[in-house]
Amino acid sequence: SPLADHIQLEQSTKADRKRYQFKPTQMELSPDMTAKSTIMRLHFSKTTENNGRKKGKPNSDQRYFSLVVNILGKCENGETYVLASQTSERIIVRATNPSQFETDVEVVWRKCQHGGDNVYHVGKVGINTEKPEEALDVHGNLRVTGNVYKQSDRRVKENLKEVDARQSVDNIQKMKVYHYDYRPEYAEVAGLDEESRREVGVIAQEVQEVL
Repeated sequence: SPLADHIQLEQSTKADRKRYQFKPTQMELSPDMTAKSTIMRLHFSKTTENNGRKKGKPNSDQRYFSLVVNILGKCENGETYVLASQTSERIIVRATNPSQFETDVEVVWRKCQHGGDNVYHVGKVGINTEKPEEALDVHGNLRVTGNVYKQSDRRVKENLKEVDARQSVDNIQKMKVYHYDYRPEYAEVAGLDEESRREVGVIAQEVQEVL
């Protein structure tokens, strides 16, 4: 909820539908083993407010929950410290049964536990495209105020050995140069007009085969 209210959680099992008060799970951690823990079925004690849609659109007054999972370490002196913390995306709860929970967004970005303000997303990211083919697929112009390091940049290479000049000339002669038009769907998202669609150049896949 935007008001950051604390909502009580309850638990149940498949065999027993009766709800119990949520109790933290104790885990034994070992540096040589991966620790896993399964908790009982979770229930929110109440639903979110303003779940109804207005004219088929989300309610502007919609309220949300966020589920915060903490791993706490307890020392011999009784002191407790937060070892890790993970917060979910905004959750809409239409009924207290877990099958009625839904997230507000489809793509989930998570904050890295050991990277300061770094965030990560598992999967490919597309900007101006719904079908990204690479880890980051941008259709359009890109403005960068810092440095961009590419694989051809000297700053990311070592053990440089010059290739025989004659071999380099032979490789260049194997490359084909084309007149081509960018596909309409790409030109549209890249902001290219009809005249800018026409180009002269090489095919990246063919250059890769030659080199």
